[in-house]
Amino acid sequence: MRLRLATLTVVLALVIAPRAPAQAQTQAQAQAPKSAEVLTNQSVVQMVLAKVPKDVIQAKVQSTRSDFDISVSGLIGLQANKVSADLMKAMMSAGAKKPSTEVLTNESVINMVASKLPKDVILAKIQSTKKNFDITSDGLVSLNTNKVPKEVVTVMMAAGH
Repeated sequence: MRLRLATLTVVLALVIAPRAPAQAQTQAQAQAPKSAEVLTNQSVVQMVLAKVPKDVIQAKVQSTRSDFDISVSGLIGLQANKVSADLMKAMMSAGAKKPSTEVLTNESVINMVASKLPKDVILAKIQSTKKNFDITSDGLVSLNTNKVPKEVVTVMMAAGH
C-alpha cells in the first residue's frame, strides 16, 4: 500500500510539475500590462458601429491616451460615421492637449455647416482652434449665402482673428 501511494505521488508530481510553470507564465501574461492603447477616430467609429453604449465610449475617450484627428475633415468623417456630437466634443477636449497647426477660416466653417456638423460641435471647434476669419462685409455676405447659422457667425465675429 505504501509503495502504491509513493508511486502515485511520484506520478502526480511528474504530471503536475511541468504544468505549474506554464500556468504561472499564463497568469503573469494575463496580469502584465498590455501595451498602452492609443485611441484614434477609427477606434471610436468601431465602438459606435458595434453599438457600445455612448457613456462607455465617452469614459474610454476621457481615460485613454488618444491621437484623434479633430481637424475639420476629421470631424466631418466622424459625422459621416454616425459619431454623436457629445462624443465629438469629448474627443476635441481630449485632443486639446496636443498642439494643432490648423487655422479655421470662413471656408472651413462653411464646410462644417455644409457637412451638417451639429452647431454645438462647430461652436466648440471655433472656440478651441486658431482662427483667421474674414468678418468684413463681403465675408459676412458669403457666410450668410452659405447658410451659416447666425449664432455661429456671432461667435466668429466675437472671436475675430
